[in-house]
Parts: sequence; C-alpha cells; structure tokens
Amino acid sequence: MASTAFPSISSTVAPPPSALWSANFSAPYPTCAPWQNFVLGEGGVPELVSPYVVQSKGGSVAWGLPARSAQAAYIIQAFVTNVMLSTLQGLPAHHVSAFDDLSVTLSFRQPSASASTPPVLVVPLVRGSPFLTFIFPQGGPPATPVLTTIHAILSVQAIGDTKYRVALNNGQTWLVYLSSPLSLRQDGATLVAAAPFTGTIRVALLPGNSPQQEEALLDARVATVPVGGRARVGAFRINYRWRTQQWRKVPAGGSKAPLLMLSLPTHRRLRVRADNPSPASSLRRHRSVSSSSSLGMGMGAIQVAAGSPALRGDGGRREAGWDYDSSDSSGGEVGSILAAQDDASSSPATDAAGTWNQAPMASTSASASAASAPADSVLVYPTIDGHAVGMSGSAWELKVPKTPTQWHSNAFTSDQQLLSDLRASLKQDVAALPPLTNPSTYFFGKAAARAARLALIAEQVHDDGSLAVVLPPLRSALSAWLDGTFPGNRLLYDPTWGGVVSEAGSRDKGADFGLGMYNDHHFHYGYFVYAAAAVAKFDPVWGSRYRSKLSALVADYMSVNRTAAFPRLRNFDAYALHSWASGLFDFGDGRNQESFSEAANAYYAGSLLAYVFGDLPLATLGATLAAVEAVAAQTLMQVPASSSSPPSSLSPAYEPVFADTNRMVGVLWSTKRDAALWFAPPADLDKRVGIQVLPITPFLAHLFPDRSFARQLVEWALPVLSGGAATDEWRGFSWALQALYDPEGARAKIAALGAFDDGNSKTNMLWWLATNTP
Repeated sequence: MASTAFPSISSTVAPPPSALWSANFSAPYPTCAPWQNFVLGEGGVPELVSPYVVQSKGGSVAWGLPARSAQAAYIIQAFVTNVMLSTLQGLPAHHVSAFDDLSVTLSFRQPSASASTPPVLVVPLVRGSPFLTFIFPQGGPPATPVLTTIHAILSVQAIGDTKYRVALNNGQTWLVYLSSPLSLRQDGATLVAAAPFTGTIRVALLPGNSPQQEEALLDARVATVPVGGRARVGAFRINYRWRTQQWRKVPAGGSKAPLLMLSLPTHRRLRVRADNPSPASSLRRHRSVSSSSSLGMGMGAIQVAAGSPALRGDGGRREAGWDYDSSDSSGGEVGSILAAQDDASSSPATDAAGTWNQAPMASTSASASAASAPADSVLVYPTIDGHAVGMSGSAWELKVPKTPTQWHSNAFTSDQQLLSDLRASLKQDVAALPPLTNPSTYFFGKAAARAARLALIAEQVHDDGSLAVVLPPLRSALSAWLDGTFPGNRLLYDPTWGGVVSEAGSRDKGADFGLGMYNDHHFHYGYFVYAAAAVAKFDPVWGSRYRSKLSALVADYMSVNRTAAFPRLRNFDAYALHSWASGLFDFGDGRNQESFSEAANAYYAGSLLAYVFGDLPLATLGATLAAVEAVAAQTLMQVPASSSSPPSSLSPAYEPVFADTNRMVGVLWSTKRDAALWFAPPADLDKRVGIQVLPITPFLAHLFPDRSFARQLVEWALPVLSGGAATDEWRGFSWALQALYDPEGARAKIAALGAFDDGNSKTNMLWWLATNTP
C-alpha cells in the first residue's frame, strides 16, 4: 500500500466497504460520490441521476421524475416510482461494477456466477442523460423484462417492433426503445415481455412541452448510448468526454447519431459548447495541467500502484473479468481529471478474461433521422438545479472564469487613518493571540487560519515585528499536528477507505463533525492547508520538512493522479460542478453541502500551498476548482430578488414562495434546497449569510462579484442583524459584504463590533475594509 506519511489506524466508526462494491475493487474508495447511497447500508436509498431519481432495491430498479413541492423553508423533490424494471426470473442484488467522473454502473449478477460470466443486467447510470439504459448481456442468465408503474396505464402504443409509447394517468408519457424486437403485453399497470431478452432497453420521459418535437429528437438520438464519462480539468477549463456504444449497426456510408445529453445552468454559465476533436488532436489540444511527477501526489507523499486490473486510467474503476465492448467507443480517450499523462496509457482497463457484448445488432438509418432531428434545445427537463436542456456531442468544453490565486488583494486603501487603525489593531490582535490548543480539527483549523491571516496582513503592511510574534506559535502548533504530538488528537491514515482522519473521528462518529465518516474533509483540511501555506511561505525550510505530510492533506481532498492512497477529487462533483460534504451517510435527500465558501477556500488554500512548493500545475488546478465552486455558489446558493420571476437558462427555477423569502440557500442537497442550516433555523439570517462568507480572504471577492446582490443579501438579513438575536461574531460577515458596496457604512459597523468569529479578527475585518476603500 502507498505511504501517506501519516501512521495508519483502523477506524471503528466508518463501516467497511460492503458487497455492494465489486469484489475486484480495493481502497481507496470514493466517500462523497454523488451516487454514494448505492453502496451504503443496503444500497436502497435513492440517488439523483439527473434528471431522474433512481432506486435499486428489492430486486428491481425504480425511477421517476421527482415530485416537487415548495415552502418558504424548503424546496424538495420527493422520489416517486413512476416506472420500475424487474424480471420474471427475479433480479439479484446490485453491486457497483464501474464508476468514473460522470457515471456509475450497477450490475446485477447471480451470487454463484463466476467473474467472467455476464451479469443478468447492467445499468450504466450516466448523469445528464435523458435516457435510462438497461443492458441484458449476451450469454447472461435468461431474463424476461417486466416494467411496472404505480400509476394507471392509459395506453400502450407499439411503434414498429422496437418502440413503445406508454401514457400514464399522471400526465406522463414514457418512451420505451428496444435494440431488437420484443413484444410487451399489458397486464394492468405492468408490461411483461413475451420472452427472455438479450440486448438493450432505453427509457425516456417526454417532458411534454413540445411532445412531437421531443419524441422526434429522442428517436434520432437513441442509438448512441453513453456508458461512462470523464471530466478533465485544465487551466480554467473543464472538458467532458463520454464513452459511448452504438446499439445498432450503422449502415455503410452512414454516420453515428450524435450523443444527446443535458446541460444545467452551471454548465451554461461556464459557456459550455460541444467539442468533438479527433482522438489525436484531443491529446494535443487539451493538455492536462498535471505532470506525472509534479502534482500534490508528486510532492513525496503518494506512490502510485500501477497495473491493478481494477484501476482505470481515468481514476475510475471497472470490474475485472468482463467489460463493455469498447470497439465502438466514441473517438478515443480524451483524458481524465488530471490524469498522470496524456497518452494511451490512460485508457480504461479490461481484464484478460474478456469482454461481453450485446446481442447481434440490426442496422439502422440513424444518420438520416439525425439529420432531420429537431434542435437539441427543444428537450427541456425540470430539475432542482434548473432547466436541463438538450445538447448533442460526445465531448463538451466548459470555460472557467480566470481567477488568479493571490496572497493579497490588488486594491488597497490610501486612507491613512484606516491604515493607522489597521496597524494598531494588528499589534493588539497579535499580542492577544490565544493559544492554538483546540483539539477539534475544524476549530483548530479555523484558529490557525486566523493566525495565518494576521501573519499575511503583517507582511502586507510591512510590520515585521508582528510577523515575528505570530509565526512561531502557529508553526509550532501545526508541527505538532503533523508530527502526531498535538495534545488530544492526531491525524492518521485510514487504509480501509483511503483517507486522512483524526484519531478522535476514528473512534467517535460525531467527533470532529464526522471526520472519521469522511464528512467535511475539504472544510477542515482547507483551513489546515491555508495556515500551513502561510507558514511555508515565510519559512521554506519548515515547508520542505513537512512537504510530504502537507501533500497528503491536499491529496486527501484534491488528489489528481491515479493513486493507491486517496480517491480522486474526493469532494468535487464533475457534473454538478461543485463539492459535496456528507461522506458515508446515506441521506434520503442525497448528498449535501452547507458552506460553499469553505469549499472554495479548500481549493484556494491548496493552490497557495502549491505555489509555495513551486508546483504550478497543482496551483492551477486549485485555482480552477475554486473558481468553479464560486460560480456554482452564485448559481445555486445565491437567490437574487429577481429569482421569483420566470427563470432564465442560467439560473435555477426556484418557486416564488421560496425565492421571495430567501436570498441565500441554507443547505444544498441533491434533491432539496433547505433554508435551515445544520446548526441554526431558517430565521437566523446572520448565520445564513456568515456561513457563505467565511473565511474572509482575498478570494471572498470572487464569491460575491455582484455588488448589487451583496446589498440585497445584507438588507435581507438587516432585521436580524439589528436585533438582539444576532451576535457580533456573525454580524461581522454581513458587514464584510456591506464593505463591497458601502465601505463607509461598513466602517462604522465594524468599529462597533465587540467580538469576532474564532476564524476572524478585527484586524482581518479592517484589512478587508482597506481592500474595498479607495
């Protein structure tokens, strides 16, 4: 196993990976994947596979377009079994047989079957596909498909011998496509196949806005089937590439139908466009920002275990012993999220036992129908993240706003009185610096980052004396954590899942906010890394001494290579384009994240540390991910006053009852928007603002580039901020936003504050004011 520089520990709180994972897989495992529910507990808690919610439970796969309801305190999409697929012979339990950046594959294999025997059923769940795909492999056990609904079936229309149109009494119409002829017989609310089936079934909902055009588009695109996808982060750019198959032979002289996928508002804010380079040019044009030796894993902490049959070159995994027929994959390997190299070695691996195939394919005139298909944008599905709009192309490119990583803001005041107040406050805060003794990873991290801010401000205002006072205790406390001598807690490596956990968190599920259950890793370690980056900046010898351990902390949440120690990008969701925080908990509403500002801080901090170590590729990765997190926060968490008007293609469609009441989402879930916080009710507006602002660093300006929205947010919270329920610790973050549009008004309010958050200080507030005051 790879060395991570931290001693290993056997956690008593994190459940061991179960049989819901392929037996071919080994650590490291994803712990915050958007499909994590499929491998937690019994695997039966639904997950969002946009635009549908999918559940695998009790010998069936159920799915539906979630039923949505909204109140002032929440918007929720409840799981509804619109359709369910099973077989007359019965389905065994699922296991995850493959996963990558944009998909997860569930396989249903008889327990007694050998590894080389095809499963009964394979379900590649590719996020953003308007189709759900069910593959009954050739050579697998006999399986007679059964489709069931909880609704009444109003009509079943057979269209030729490979398509059915099914109308339900809830107003939905579902299209059922078959790769080869199969007769379906209606029996009440059930459609039963006339015989066992080998081949592929694809199912799609007609959104119903323009049914004829929607159906024509789905007809024209159904033959190109996505079975996986890779996302690759470059320098302020993300490239998607989907792996596809054709379920029918393309006639001589014909062409494949374009792949049809769905874009979300965050994709469109990043100016998504279809990008279909040739295999050769894709490797030249889209150079990764990584190299095989210079990234965080190359800082000396991680060793790559090469040659594992279950380890895919894109950082995903695929079960050994069988695989999709990859002879028809679309366009070759474009690369993975910062794969080690841009070459053929990054192609998916298959085992020598062979591949399995679908049934023999009939030919189709897909190219002709594709040419006459309606515009992709005719297909629009409602989702909690906004309109999911059709877009063709097996490769997309997203352009990320260029957001440089900086220690200090470019703008700084010329107001001499403000500068004098700042320098005086710095000396007072440094003199009163509390001991860095809190054994909580979160609260120590915040306190250490607070001290690091004082050090950096001292540098900016040329106060070498204050810098000399604050640096030694900060360096000493961080050294104790990295050496494993900090009183009351230690950082250790969990080899079962593959991650750095705290000793307290490995013994108590609730300790360190669930760190041992892989909750909030990027929040906690982001603060550690920020503080360490500052110390290493001022003391390169110290940085060199602890480089391997600091590299492991960054790699825990920002790993980019094929590594045997950590999963790739533990928290970041390449399709949703933001991070998740919830770890190994199987919530009914899916994954969740509360503080987008702390998530962005983790990547910003990783970028700063990489700059200190001269690792430009990793620094660029961190800056890119931080910028994407900021765009997602603006798109999904921030709710401008205009959000209750008809939604644009660049914003979610939040209902007026929610959008008129809330200027900020509290907790973002896969299928829910909650006004409440984990630690406070919806009425605590001071905390709801503050948790999306902290920590105050130069990056804060990129989270709130719209000054008018900052004003809306402060004015929304003002009734609470002006009352007795709010505390000065939380008020400060709202006054920091006020400084963006009214620095003079904010100045008086900051001067009146009597207390500050444990990750903040009066000096930091005055520094922020100075960056926004001419």
